[in-house]
Amino acid sequence: MKGVEIIKHNPKHEDARGFVSVYVADEKMKEILMLKRKKGSVSGNHYHTGADPTRNPEIQYFVTGKIKLTVKNLDTNEKEEHILTENTEVKINPMIAHKMEMLEDTVFLEFHTEVSSYTDMTKVEL
Repeated sequence: MKGVEIIKHNPKHEDARGFVSVYVADEKMKEILMLKRKKGSVSGNHYHTGADPTRNPEIQYFVTGKIKLTVKNLDTNEKEEHILTENTEVKINPMIAHKMEMLEDTVFLEFHTEVSSYTDMTKVEL
């Protein structure tokens, strides 16, 4: 869907101990949030207008867990669902409503180019 980019990252190294995954963030990153969500919980159910540059686009990286991501382009009414797992990055542009349902306990990172004001969020029900 236009306005949503999903990138599955492959481990750079893997052995009996586990794996190493590399995420190269933009040099302008100033704030990184770590979010830990429990199975069955819901995050999102909102969209951003683009007024807050930290969410233009909104960038998240899923470290552990499994989620169902529902996205809806508010300009075209196109709607999609995706199952995301660890080592997956998602970029969500403004005016894309999004909801994340945790199918497992999940840890993810959210990257901001500025310290966020947390004001550019309009609630919707997906």
